[in-house]
Amino acid sequence: ISGNFYGNTAFSPYGMAFGGAITAGSYKEINIENSNFYNNTVAGGYWTQGGAIYAYRLSETDGSSLPVVVKNSNFYNNAAIGSSDGYAIAGGAISTDSELTVINSNFYNNYVMSSGPSSNAMALGGAIGLLYGDKINIYADGADSVFSGNYMSINGQKIDNAIFTMGDVNLNVKNGGK
Repeated sequence: ISGNFYGNTAFSPYGMAFGGAITAGSYKEINIENSNFYNNTVAGGYWTQGGAIYAYRLSETDGSSLPVVVKNSNFYNNAAIGSSDGYAIAGGAISTDSELTVINSNFYNNYVMSSGPSSNAMALGGAIGLLYGDKINIYADGADSVFSGNYMSINGQKIDNAIFTMGDVNLNVKNGGK
């Protein structure tokens, strides 16, 4: 996938909402390259994920996991916003349960927000949220991968946060990248 995704919205006032610009499901590997995601929003009820991209259960028919790969792309001002009973709000830019590899890509001012009285309210991963424990690989090879200004907000309390995962984060910087 390559292109520009500006101002897209996925909305569900009650239940689940996924992927402001792209939602992908089973049996497909996702490769995103040379793309821009600006001001995309997913807004919903109790389960809201992936302000720009949501990829879920990407696997081969034999059950082996398929990756999500993002290369030379930019994510600016994307948001995942949950309603008053929202308790699983994740990934202001990207949410997936698959392995995610990010190469020479930038994440600026993405956020997740949950605004409810629920004691279960969660907002996870201002830029990237992985709820189910797979790993994130971040590479900066001769160029920068920047995470800046990303945050989560729960009931109005803003916390700087770029990545949430229950799995591993692997960072590999070489050839002048930062």
